Amino acid sequence: MLQKSLIVLASFLLTACGASSEASSETSSEAAVSSTPVEGSCFNYTDADVESSSPPDKEVDCSESHTAEIYRVGIWPGDVDPNELSTDETLELGTTVCMPWDGADGAFDYWAFYFPTSQQWAAGDNWIRCDGMVTESEEPLTFKSWTGSLLLGTA
Repeated sequence: MLQKSLIVLASFLLTACGASSEASSETSSEAAVSSTPVEGSCFNYTDADVESSSPPDKEVDCSESHTAEIYRVGIWPGDVDPNELSTDETLELGTTVCMPWDGADGAFDYWAFYFPTSQQWAAGDNWIRCDGMVTESEEPLTFKSWTGSLLLGTA
């Protein structure tokens, strides 16, 4: 499962690296808003969301049905905007923060990580967020949903 997660994550990062010109079209007001994620936040993801070039904006209350949860928020391990790094460099640095992980006592079997856009980075955001999911099937990739927190053991 880890190998598939890393393959999907590498695919995500390839997309993210090509998104810098797209991200530059954001308005300055969007760039100025801090977007520091919060550990334990919950989201509804599809496989397309996980492979998107930026963190999916599908946050929901954890008491509602959801398919992903932030299990770790850290500081990006470097001084260079992650959007300017190669896919291999980004994957290596992201993995150092998000791995090893306990999968919330084995609850999560899939993960992805996200980092600020270039505009957010320029505004001082230097976080990395690690999101955990539970796969329902691999082909096509789908995620199980739950209510409560797998991270806190209240699901």
